[in-house]
Amino acid sequence: MINGVTRANYAQQVNQVHPLVSMVAMGAVNQFSIQGGNAQISKRFLEQSGASIRTGLRGDVTGLLHLRPSSSTSPSHAQWWVGTRDGHGEIFDAVIVATPWHDSRITLLDTDRSVPMYEMQKVHVTIVVTDASQPSHDYFHYGPSFKVPLTIVTTPAPDRSAPEVCMLHDAV
Repeated sequence: MINGVTRANYAQQVNQVHPLVSMVAMGAVNQFSIQGGNAQISKRFLEQSGASIRTGLRGDVTGLLHLRPSSSTSPSHAQWWVGTRDGHGEIFDAVIVATPWHDSRITLLDTDRSVPMYEMQKVHVTIVVTDASQPSHDYFHYGPSFKVPLTIVTTPAPDRSAPEVCMLHDAV
């Protein structure tokens, strides 16, 4: 069931994502939202932290440079220079890149390391629209006394030969 929900939300198998992602996917089954959008939560956290927030051209990061501590400073006091598209830069104690790296156009400066690209995958979505009040018992090989759920997801069979079907109980 977790794999089916993870596939539905992120188009990836459960073994291809971090476990936290699958937990988030499961939490989205009965998700809640706040008026004005859930993005307000992150914005409020940033405002309360005292962080300076830049948007538009000033906030468009183009390069990161890891500044190595000198012998006179603590080894744990490494810093990062963050350069922006408008030609400015600032030094920070820590940097969190909260965007898909492959789309960010951010360059890691003065390093031979790089962030690996991931392979794109084709996603096929099938939506079935019907005026039937219930999915077919015969199609799923169940007797007429079994109530086939309205939410049905698939996941690969262990040998990947064909999709397995996972049916989620529908709330009444």
